[in-house]
Amino acid sequence: FREIMQHCIGAIDRVHVPVTINPNDQILFIGRKGISIQNVIVACNFNMQFTFSWAGWEGSVHDTHIFYANLRRPNINFPSSTSKYYLVDVRYPPKNGYLGPYKEESCHL
Repeated sequence: FREIMQHCIGAIDRVHVPVTINPNDQILFIGRKGISIQNVIVACNFNMQFTFSWAGWEGSVHDTHIFYANLRRPNINFPSSTSKYYLVDVRYPPKNGYLGPYKEESCHL
């Protein structure tokens, strides 16, 4: 296990945060549970320190869209690496520097 994880930098995931939005803009922020939410993407290291966060995405925006938007904007310093990797959720696409779970395997915690 140690050999595999020695090249892991940290983890990247998103969280939905309930928000109050101007009624004119509210429709974009309605999540699948019917409430207004904001999609926030965060990265943390193994010292449990946040190393990146980007808030403000509408709750209706898919995680893959947010992931690629981060990669296209080098000025926001989205975590990336070519020699190491970040653990990511299954919702993120396979890409060098990011390791998600095998989609064929089920994991019940």
